[in-house]
Amino acid sequence: MVSDGYARMIVIRVGMNTRWGKMLSTKWKDPHETTPIQARLQTVTSLTSKIGLLAASSVSLVWLVQYLMGNKRNGYVPGKTEFHEVVSEMVGILATAIVRKHSACEAIASATTIYTKLNQMAVTKFWLGEGFIEQGASSQAVPSVIELLHQAVSLHTTQPPLKVSSFNWTLTEKAIICWAIQEMGMNTQELKETCSIVHDEAFDSVKTSGGFLMKKNDDNTIHVHWKGTPEAILAMCSQYYDTTGIVKAIDYDTREKLNHIAQAMAIDGL
Repeated sequence: MVSDGYARMIVIRVGMNTRWGKMLSTKWKDPHETTPIQARLQTVTSLTSKIGLLAASSVSLVWLVQYLMGNKRNGYVPGKTEFHEVVSEMVGILATAIVRKHSACEAIASATTIYTKLNQMAVTKFWLGEGFIEQGASSQAVPSVIELLHQAVSLHTTQPPLKVSSFNWTLTEKAIICWAIQEMGMNTQELKETCSIVHDEAFDSVKTSGGFLMKKNDDNTIHVHWKGTPEAILAMCSQYYDTTGIVKAIDYDTREKLNHIAQAMAIDGL
């Protein structure tokens, strides 16, 4: 069962060759047997058809009497209107009054597997500082910056409960984790062994941000990682890393440029 993401499936039997199809074939022996919904629709259709035919026949009979007695004023004049024209109009009325019998289809509860949320998200754009990193070119960043990205991605995603073999990540988290593993060679298990979380603040939908405080076990240094909307994160920052690992100050012009980058990505639906 795939509850989130995508998978491949091999189909070996379809239609009546499946186990469910064979079971249904043993139950449905009579081809003329109707289902409950078909029986109800046929009852309603038959009743409506009879009422319509009775009303149309009554109207047609009145018109025929008026024609024969010469009391029809709207176009039926004795000696000028042919009898076959009257019959044609009466037949037309009868045809419109008949309710056609539509074939009824009833859904059979034979579904054993339901697939939902088959859409998959992927990281298509990655900005580091003021520069755009093409796909497959994440190695342009220095190892120290890549290590920080690994920590932020691996330790800041929703952690599964203990003793749980399978866990359903959100589409966004799964996309970021797959991107970090495939593009930047992230090793989640190694990061969890070399780092420990001191404090974790859950994501706040009102503040649109959340973060955690971590410690590296080898040198006992403390790092803070924060995630959220670009506007919320940018408002907290006074410095940033570039691809070479140099720390630069965020002045007014740089802040405006970063805001424009975030707005452009929001317009593109990213």
